[in-house]
Amino acid sequence: MDLGDRIKRLQKMNNYSLRELASKVGISHTFLSDIENNRSNPSLKRLQDIAEALNINVSFLLGEKDEMDNWLTEEDFISLYSRFHKTLILGN
Repeated sequence: MDLGDRIKRLQKMNNYSLRELASKVGISHTFLSDIENNRSNPSLKRLQDIAEALNINVSFLLGEKDEMDNWLTEEDFISLYSRFHKTLILGN
């Protein structure tokens, strides 16, 4: 899984539209689309901004935790993340 795929997945998991995430990051939606489709590479500062907006660390975006991709399907990953996120927010 590449950077663009990770960002798309996390964007979906956080229920952000492309424009919403771009606004949170402080970039145009066209630039974010280019990043997600691997047509453009963000600077380290933009990677940090994207990671912050998605509540993750930059190392995940850079693929240092790809082992998850080997044992979780996308649906499992989304389900686990959603439950974890709800627990953090709601305390359930």
